[in-house]
Amino acid sequence: MPRGEGRVYLRSSEAHLLVAFDGRLLPKRGFLRTAVIVCLLVLAIGATLQGQTLMTDNAEAARLLALENAWNQAELKHDARALDLLLAETFVYTDSDGSFLNRTRWLAHVRHGDDHYALLANENQTAQVYGETAVVTGIYREEGRFGDNRNVVRRGRFTDTWIKQNGAWRCVASQATLLRPSQARVLTKSSRQ
Repeated sequence: MPRGEGRVYLRSSEAHLLVAFDGRLLPKRGFLRTAVIVCLLVLAIGATLQGQTLMTDNAEAARLLALENAWNQAELKHDARALDLLLAETFVYTDSDGSFLNRTRWLAHVRHGDDHYALLANENQTAQVYGETAVVTGIYREEGRFGDNRNVVRRGRFTDTWIKQNGAWRCVASQATLLRPSQARVLTKSSRQ
């Protein structure tokens, strides 16, 4: 090193510092380069892990939306056995009229087939995954003949809360709210003709 710069190298091969004549410690150029490279690698690894988390969350969200569709198919076919696979033991359902059903009563309702759907479909669904918990929201549309033998067409919002148990998603709570209940159409035989 030229004498005019006022620095001398430490003789240790492990030293990553320069010592100025006034006693200050200054990093060697190679050390700064290494520190910058290490910082960039840490940032790149962090971004990759974040990307993997997002991809996993997206895959889980898609899986949950598929389970929501399977739920609709099970209800359409009064297949309580298929629906049973989707519900946690502690499942609770709050209907748009405020009625509250536990898992046993909900499955009995589906099995007995009081509701005869011509259409049961979801739209505008989103799934937010929070580790082993997820919340699915959306709009449902149903058309059919219901318990009092009236034909009904209605739309509503739903919120389903899912948890992952033993590697499988199970719904623990479901809630439905009619959209504009005053505008839900009730069809009679005379209005359809």
